[in-house]
Amino acid sequence: MLELNLAKQMAGLADHLATLEKQVSSLQVSLGERIGAAGGRMDELQHREDLVEKTLTTIQAATARPQETVPARSPQSHATPPNSVARPIAPTGPSEPGRPVYHVQAGAPGIAILQDSSGNAIRVVNDDTVPGWGAVKGITQIGNAFVVHTEHGVIR
Repeated sequence: MLELNLAKQMAGLADHLATLEKQVSSLQVSLGERIGAAGGRMDELQHREDLVEKTLTTIQAATARPQETVPARSPQSHATPPNSVARPIAPTGPSEPGRPVYHVQAGAPGIAILQDSSGNAIRVVNDDTVPGWGAVKGITQIGNAFVVHTEHGVIR
């Protein structure tokens, strides 16, 4: 009788062990899928960061080259000369005296690289603080350019 009772308990434990093994296997598959999805998101973020760094490097290399000079126009001439070189749009300056000047060098959704007047680059995201400009409220794309909206103005 004791042997029969032990055999029943052993069979019950074997069934319970099989159930636990199935649950562990199912959890491993689910965890693997979640890790794969997180890895995909990390790859996307890394790709975006690489693009921003590449753009910043390209822009820094372009600004390191001497700029072409634009011939001065005579005051009487109001028409644009046919072979003139386009001048870059003037960057946003400080709206108050003493506020540092920054330019957006590169951007991606939710991230921007700013360059100060000394050529130093800083990476900003929403809620970061830009010295002299306050907290970053948003980073938006306008055409091919990104704009950083802060508490104290807009940096282009």
